[in-house]
Amino acid sequence: TPMDARYEDRRRVYLSFEREAVRRSLDAVDKVTKEGALAGLQDIVIDTTGSVIYLDDEILEELKKKTKIVYLETPSQSHTQLSDRYFKHPKPIIWDESFKPIAGENKLETLIRCIKELIQRRHERYLQLAEVVLDFDSHNTNFISTREFMERVCGTATE
Repeated sequence: TPMDARYEDRRRVYLSFEREAVRRSLDAVDKVTKEGALAGLQDIVIDTTGSVIYLDDEILEELKKKTKIVYLETPSQSHTQLSDRYFKHPKPIIWDESFKPIAGENKLETLIRCIKELIQRRHERYLQLAEVVLDFDSHNTNFISTREFMERVCGTATE
Protein backbone atom coordinates (compact mmCIF):
# COMPACT_ATOMS: atom_id res chain seq x y z
CA THR A 1 0.00 0.00 0.00
CA PRO A 2 1.08 3.61 -0.28
CA MET A 3 1.71 3.50 3.48
CA ASP A 4 4.69 1.23 2.80
CA ALA A 5 7.97 3.13 2.56
CA ARG A 6 8.89 1.14 -0.58
CA TYR A 7 5.59 1.74 -2.35
CA GLU A 8 6.67 4.62 -4.59
CA ASP A 9 9.83 2.83 -5.77
CA ARG A 10 7.87 -0.35 -6.50
CA ARG A 11 5.17 1.63 -8.29
CA ARG A 12 7.75 3.34 -10.49
CA VAL A 13 9.48 0.03 -11.35
CA TYR A 14 6.19 -1.75 -12.07
CA LEU A 15 4.99 1.00 -14.37
CA SER A 16 8.32 1.01 -16.18
CA PHE A 17 7.81 -2.71 -16.91
CA GLU A 18 4.22 -2.03 -18.00
CA ARG A 19 5.41 0.77 -20.29
CA GLU A 20 8.10 -1.48 -21.79
CA ALA A 21 5.63 -4.32 -22.38
CA VAL A 22 3.17 -2.01 -24.13
CA ARG A 23 5.98 -0.42 -26.14
CA ARG A 24 7.18 -3.84 -27.34
CA SER A 25 3.61 -4.82 -28.16
CA LEU A 26 3.13 -1.69 -30.23
CA ASP A 27 6.41 -2.36 -32.02
CA ALA A 28 5.12 -5.86 -32.82
CA VAL A 29 1.89 -4.35 -34.16
CA ASP A 30 3.94 -2.13 -36.45
CA LYS A 31 5.98 -5.09 -37.65
CA VAL A 32 2.95 -7.31 -38.28
CA THR A 33 1.15 -4.46 -39.99
CA LYS A 34 4.05 -3.98 -42.39
CA GLU A 35 5.01 -7.60 -42.96
CA GLY A 36 1.76 -9.37 -42.11
CA ALA A 37 -0.46 -7.47 -44.48
CA LEU A 38 1.17 -9.38 -47.30
CA ALA A 39 0.73 -12.70 -45.48
CA GLY A 40 -2.88 -12.05 -44.44
CA LEU A 41 -2.03 -11.58 -40.76
CA GLN A 42 -4.20 -8.88 -39.25
CA ASP A 43 -5.61 -10.01 -35.89
CA ILE A 44 -3.46 -9.26 -32.86
CA VAL A 45 -4.55 -9.27 -29.22
CA ILE A 46 -2.60 -7.36 -26.60
CA ASP A 47 -3.72 -8.24 -23.09
CA THR A 48 -2.58 -5.47 -20.77
CA THR A 49 -2.90 -5.24 -17.03
CA GLY A 50 -5.43 -2.91 -15.46
CA SER A 51 -2.58 -0.56 -14.60
CA VAL A 52 -2.16 0.35 -18.25
CA ILE A 53 -4.40 3.34 -17.49
CA TYR A 54 -1.57 4.90 -15.46
CA LEU A 55 0.83 5.12 -18.39
CA ASP A 56 1.69 8.41 -20.05
CA ASP A 57 -0.95 9.93 -22.32
CA GLU A 58 1.46 9.67 -25.26
CA ILE A 59 1.68 5.88 -25.10
CA LEU A 60 -2.06 5.54 -24.42
CA GLU A 61 -2.83 7.64 -27.50
CA GLU A 62 -0.55 5.44 -29.58
CA LEU A 63 -2.25 2.35 -28.18
CA LYS A 64 -5.65 3.81 -29.11
CA LYS A 65 -4.42 4.73 -32.59
CA LYS A 66 -2.93 1.34 -33.41
CA THR A 67 -5.34 -1.00 -31.61
CA LYS A 68 -8.94 -1.41 -30.59
CA ILE A 69 -9.08 -1.06 -26.81
CA VAL A 70 -11.69 -3.31 -25.24
CA TYR A 71 -12.93 -2.94 -21.68
CA LEU A 72 -14.35 -6.09 -20.14
CA GLU A 73 -16.74 -4.27 -17.88
CA THR A 74 -17.52 -5.37 -14.37
CA PRO A 75 -20.94 -4.20 -13.19
CA SER A 76 -21.09 -1.87 -10.21
CA GLN A 77 -22.83 -4.54 -8.14
CA SER A 78 -19.64 -6.62 -8.47
CA HIS A 79 -17.38 -3.89 -7.12
CA THR A 80 -17.94 -5.15 -3.57
CA GLN A 81 -16.75 -8.59 -4.67
CA LEU A 82 -13.61 -7.03 -6.15
CA SER A 83 -12.98 -5.22 -2.88
CA ASP A 84 -13.54 -8.40 -0.87
CA ARG A 85 -11.17 -10.30 -3.18
CA TYR A 86 -8.46 -7.72 -2.55
CA PHE A 87 -8.69 -8.25 1.20
CA LYS A 88 -8.81 -12.05 0.95
CA HIS A 89 -5.94 -12.27 -1.54
CA PRO A 90 -4.03 -8.98 -1.44
CA LYS A 91 -1.77 -8.17 -4.34
CA PRO A 92 0.19 -5.10 -5.27
CA ILE A 93 -1.88 -2.49 -7.06
CA ILE A 94 -1.34 1.02 -8.30
CA TRP A 95 -3.44 3.32 -6.13
CA ASP A 96 -3.01 6.47 -8.20
CA GLU A 97 -4.81 9.29 -6.38
CA SER A 98 -7.35 7.01 -4.73
CA PHE A 99 -5.41 6.47 -1.53
CA LYS A 100 -6.12 9.39 0.80
CA PRO A 101 -5.84 8.63 4.52
CA ILE A 102 -8.04 10.67 6.82
CA ALA A 103 -6.83 11.69 10.26
CA GLY A 104 -8.06 9.26 12.90
CA GLU A 105 -8.51 6.32 10.54
CA ASN A 106 -6.54 3.15 11.11
CA LYS A 107 -4.86 1.39 8.19
CA LEU A 108 -7.73 -1.05 7.61
CA GLU A 109 -10.39 1.68 7.65
CA THR A 110 -8.39 3.66 5.11
CA LEU A 111 -7.95 0.64 2.85
CA ILE A 112 -11.65 -0.28 2.99
CA ARG A 113 -12.73 3.24 2.09
CA CYS A 114 -10.07 3.84 -0.54
CA ILE A 115 -10.37 0.51 -2.41
CA LYS A 116 -13.96 1.45 -3.28
CA GLU A 117 -12.83 4.76 -4.69
CA LEU A 118 -10.01 3.05 -6.59
CA ILE A 119 -12.37 0.57 -8.23
CA GLN A 120 -14.77 3.35 -9.26
CA ARG A 121 -11.99 5.58 -10.61
CA ARG A 122 -10.51 2.71 -12.62
CA HIS A 123 -13.94 1.87 -14.03
CA GLU A 124 -14.39 5.48 -15.18
CA ARG A 125 -10.90 5.59 -16.70
CA TYR A 126 -11.39 2.29 -18.54
CA LEU A 127 -14.64 3.63 -20.00
CA GLN A 128 -12.81 6.76 -21.25
CA LEU A 129 -10.03 4.75 -22.83
CA ALA A 130 -12.05 1.95 -24.43
CA GLU A 131 -13.31 1.91 -27.98
CA VAL A 132 -15.45 -1.14 -27.20
CA VAL A 133 -17.10 -1.98 -23.90
CA LEU A 134 -18.33 -5.51 -23.41
CA ASP A 135 -20.85 -5.84 -20.65
CA PHE A 136 -20.27 -8.44 -17.98
CA ASP A 137 -22.75 -11.00 -19.32
CA SER A 138 -21.21 -10.94 -22.79
CA HIS A 139 -17.76 -11.95 -21.58
CA ASN A 140 -18.17 -13.69 -18.23
CA THR A 141 -19.14 -17.11 -19.45
CA ASN A 142 -17.48 -20.43 -20.11
CA PHE A 143 -19.73 -20.95 -23.10
CA ILE A 144 -18.27 -18.49 -25.56
CA SER A 145 -15.67 -19.42 -28.12
CA THR A 146 -12.73 -17.28 -29.08
CA ARG A 147 -14.39 -16.61 -32.41
CA GLU A 148 -17.63 -15.49 -30.74
CA PHE A 149 -15.69 -13.25 -28.39
CA MET A 150 -13.81 -11.62 -31.26
CA GLU A 151 -17.06 -11.14 -33.17
CA ARG A 152 -18.46 -9.27 -30.18
CA VAL A 153 -15.32 -7.15 -29.99
CA CYS A 154 -15.51 -6.34 -33.70
CA GLY A 155 -19.25 -5.73 -33.59
CA THR A 156 -20.12 -8.55 -35.94
CA ALA A 157 -21.88 -10.83 -33.41
CA THR A 158 -25.36 -11.99 -34.22
CA GLU A 159 -27.69 -12.59 -31.30
